[in-house]
Amino acid sequence: MGAIVAIIYLMILPAVIATVLAAVLPNLLPHASYRKRTLIAAGMSGFLPMAIPLAAVIFGGGKGYSYSPMIPIVALLMVGLVVAVVIGLPAAIYARRGKEPGR
Repeated sequence: MGAIVAIIYLMILPAVIATVLAAVLPNLLPHASYRKRTLIAAGMSGFLPMAIPLAAVIFGGGKGYSYSPMIPIVALLMVGLVVAVVIGLPAAIYARRGKEPGR
């Protein structure tokens, strides 16, 4: 059951966030370029799901850690970056394919 929740949380949720943001950002940022909107959608899709675990690590007060909480914070940021590049970027590009003028 935990693996299913992890798959949904780390794969499906970021893809949905990237797709929705890629569809909405042309209306919110009409002056921004296609590349900028795609990178914003991909970045948000990678780092929004990591906000809850980051808050738990930061505001958990270091309970249960025999070391600095900086290690899990950096690890979560790296996971967010990998999710943004591997899942968010292709989802954002696919969502806007053929809908941009000149593309």
